[in-house]
Amino acid sequence: MKTAVLDIDGVLADFNSAAVKKFGPCTESLYSLELRWPGKTYEIRRFVSNPLTYLFLEPIEFSWWGVRILKAMGYKIVAVTARPPSWGMWLVTRFWLWFHEMAIDKLIVTNFKGKASVIWSLNPDLAIDDSPMQITRLMGSSVKNVVVFTQPWNEKLEFDGCSRLNGWRALPSLGLE
Repeated sequence: MKTAVLDIDGVLADFNSAAVKKFGPCTESLYSLELRWPGKTYEIRRFVSNPLTYLFLEPIEFSWWGVRILKAMGYKIVAVTARPPSWGMWLVTRFWLWFHEMAIDKLIVTNFKGKASVIWSLNPDLAIDDSPMQITRLMGSSVKNVVVFTQPWNEKLEFDGCSRLNGWRALPSLGLE
């Protein structure tokens, strides 16, 4: 069975809108929250580490549909997310996926630095992520197809050998089998 690894925040869940709502307008072309809102490091850490932050995220438009299409294509779906790892975070994330009808086969909550290693260990056929650092770490690895989920913080960056997904409605244009 083929395996697809999907990121959650920025790919399935709209973390960005929740952060902007909490901290105010910013330069969304920056990935780092600390660079977007200088001087708010403590508040950002509290926001990011609170499982309830993730419970109320809105799904990315048509993300549920993308998951269903990938499942229909025969992919096992593994969600690998870089959130502060804990049982509570895993439980909230699993509930969120269930509530938004995303048929994920397996969920892994890991830290940001170890995320690429976790993905490599799964030896997936497909990985979809929005983080420039994670994408760079996945390029040239054993991951057969690294796909950049376009967001303001990565839209002007070039990733050689990677496909781009400009929203879930564009999934058929990737030509996956």
